[in-house]
Amino acid sequence: MGRVLLHAESKVRLNMRSNSLLAIFIFYNQSHGKQARLAFSKEFRHCNVVVYDGDNWIAIDLIASGFTVRKVDVTDSERFLENLKKIPQATAIITTFILYRNDISWKPWLVRSCNELCRYATGIDTGFTFNPRSLYTRLIKYNSRRNFEILTHWRRSDGEPLLR
Repeated sequence: MGRVLLHAESKVRLNMRSNSLLAIFIFYNQSHGKQARLAFSKEFRHCNVVVYDGDNWIAIDLIASGFTVRKVDVTDSERFLENLKKIPQATAIITTFILYRNDISWKPWLVRSCNELCRYATGIDTGFTFNPRSLYTRLIKYNSRRNFEILTHWRRSDGEPLLR
């Protein structure tokens, strides 16, 4: 992985006016609430995103009572990414460089899932995603063909196969 994130961080800082950002999508095998029943996957039950806008690292997560937005104190992005992999429930992590935010009209009645909140918050162009697994597969499918490119991709080796 080397200095991929450090290079991307500097690109985001230089392109702050163009609305580019870094987004780290984190997928988990554990979730709570009604949406967990719609995951249809033991490996991809929940997701959240941490974004870097050139100034701050911000974590965005959907919870039962709404969503949380927190500033994350990151001094070393490479170490931060390595530490995310130590979360026992984390099953996959995809880091993307979003060239520009896609114009997505706000539809609050549709944003009832963690995957759609991540999509809206980042402006990533994957189209509608039904569940976290759908977001994961679309990120891989549309890599470098839409408004983003994948910088890093990690997947826990003991997870279920994606395609059966």
